[in-house]
Amino acid sequence: IRFSGPWGKLHVPEQLARRAGPVWVIASDSGASAALGLVRSQAFAALGERTALWHFRAGRDAFLSDAFVRERVPHAIRFEHAPIAAVHAPLRAAELGHFLKQRLHSEGRPAQVYLCGDGALARLAVEQLLAAGIPESDIQSESFFNHTDKKTTRLQPSP
Repeated sequence: IRFSGPWGKLHVPEQLARRAGPVWVIASDSGASAALGLVRSQAFAALGERTALWHFRAGRDAFLSDAFVRERVPHAIRFEHAPIAAVHAPLRAAELGHFLKQRLHSEGRPAQVYLCGDGALARLAVEQLLAAGIPESDIQSESFFNHTDKKTTRLQPSP
């Protein structure tokens, strides 16, 4: 029997429970499925109250509904639906950039960031987080679609 498929690469570093700072899980569109698997894992249990899960999607009924995701997020984790422009819409990247800028200002530096879903958004988020001084080792990303080459994608300034 042969198996193939996207197995994922997100993991919880052993030392994360001992490090200060919030844990951010940023899921776009279908990336909510990976985010749910991550935040419901046994390894994530000790991080609950420090964790925020933001689910970006273009419409309230697209892919997984807010209710579906919210019902499955452990109670200790803060969950928010974050509306965003449709995939390939010109404003999509700027909206995520603005969101990250606000969060970095209001919540400070995260101990760990997980990005799941739209590869183009993930690449832009990684660039912005690195520019803000977050070490690459503290950022994990899993692209489900819209994969990009980091040489061709650049973050557009947020409004």
